[in-house]
Amino acid sequence: MISHITDLTDITGVNLSAKLNLIQRSELGQFLTPATVAKFMAGQFNNLSGHISLLDPGAGVGTLTAAFVEQLLLNSHQVESCFLTAYEIRVQL
Repeated sequence: MISHITDLTDITGVNLSAKLNLIQRSELGQFLTPATVAKFMAGQFNNLSGHISLLDPGAGVGTLTAAFVEQLLLNSHQVESCFLTAYEIRVQL
């Protein structure tokens, strides 16, 4: 169940990206991070414990944040709390 969070955001991102104009995506610097890459990046966090804060300044659909949450859930016995802040620009579809 845990690994499905990132996979769902990956599917959502692919669907939404297909609706955006390629020139607009390029101008805004919007690039989709594949679930496999997001999981690899989140796996680089070691010794997650205590009170966790994460800032995702270009969250998109949340694939990287979802992968990080999956990593936290794998260490849930060591994590006391988690505060996530995610930002993204609003784009008209």
